[in-house]
Amino acid sequence: MKKDRSWDFVRCLLEEAVYGGRVDRSFDLRLLSAHLRHCFNGNILGVPGAMFVPNIHLPDTARSQDYCKLIEAMPDSNRPAYIGLPSNVERSANRSLSSKVTSQLKLLSHSPEVSAGFERDKWTRELSPFLNLWKKLNHNSELIHASPSTSPNAEQLFVSQSLMHEERTGLQLVQVIHSSLRDLSRVVRGTSLPNVEVHRTAISLLSQQSPAAWQTLWEGPADPAHFLRTVVYRARAVLDMVKRLEKGTLLSDTINLSDLFHPQIFLNALRQQTARTSHNSMDTLRVVASWKGSIPTACLQVKVNGLLLEGGQFASGELTESPQDSPLVCPVPPCHLAWLPQALPGPYASESCISLPVYASMKRDRVLMCVDLPCRGDPELWLQMGVAICINTQ
Repeated sequence: MKKDRSWDFVRCLLEEAVYGGRVDRSFDLRLLSAHLRHCFNGNILGVPGAMFVPNIHLPDTARSQDYCKLIEAMPDSNRPAYIGLPSNVERSANRSLSSKVTSQLKLLSHSPEVSAGFERDKWTRELSPFLNLWKKLNHNSELIHASPSTSPNAEQLFVSQSLMHEERTGLQLVQVIHSSLRDLSRVVRGTSLPNVEVHRTAISLLSQQSPAAWQTLWEGPADPAHFLRTVVYRARAVLDMVKRLEKGTLLSDTINLSDLFHPQIFLNALRQQTARTSHNSMDTLRVVASWKGSIPTACLQVKVNGLLLEGGQFASGELTESPQDSPLVCPVPPCHLAWLPQALPGPYASESCISLPVYASMKRDRVLMCVDLPCRGDPELWLQMGVAICINTQ
């Protein structure tokens, strides 16, 4: 017992004093704790020949020279398995590097004098692709002149209000973008003079950046062409959801979370609606997910998709390790989602699951909720792999 308490002291010292002060996100702190438990325990240090990482055995002695020789003999390249990462994690590093290189090449392909005065030939040549793309996206579309709904569904008040908010967001985005690109088109054609707003929009597009006026309404992709496509796609998807809600079929259909501008608002509305229906406080509800059918104890549930799993694979109804040649992310099958009181059991036993964060995007900058995912093996290993679920924003 004394030995165990000593290790607890060491781990606590490292977590709280040495490293913990540099970590500001709870899930990163959970990852740090998992690594400390793996590295500093009685089964690793103090045990002759203990395997610290795959194929690396610690010396049988307590001499520092032996440990230095072990470190010097290790390969120069860092293997993902040394720190518990999945074998295909190098794809993530390559993706990040290629994304940075692509962004830099886009900037280099344009003149550094983008902030100079109005040049019609330059604007026509470099801005026409965005104007043509917007025209193509809205061909035979009702989005530009559509009006948002005004009467929420009384039976599903909170869910209805959340979708009406999504609808207003989508239509406002489309109409603001259309107005700014229309003014820009008039300037390019020579029928109008550039004002301050038109100049700001043009400079952003020339720099291959989504204008700040668009990002203020919705924090979307930085690439302007991607931003335009995403806005139109999601606006149409939300309008379809509103129509299904009016018919009373929305919650019985599958809802794609990646179609929503603000999925966290919809999830919170579902929580509010559940609290009202079940006569429970919102604070007493927890979110559960089921990949084996509907949740019998839920008074209100939805079937959702549009989720991606990073750091592992979801096969045969459980979390499994990714082969080295597997994709970086894999789609998560549709699941039933519900908010349950703490006293009610979930669809899976706690000892056979791991709680994973669900992020709003692949950037992992905003957590929407946590769900229990059935898994095989030691949950500590999955924590070290950094497995997470993200909404598909591509």
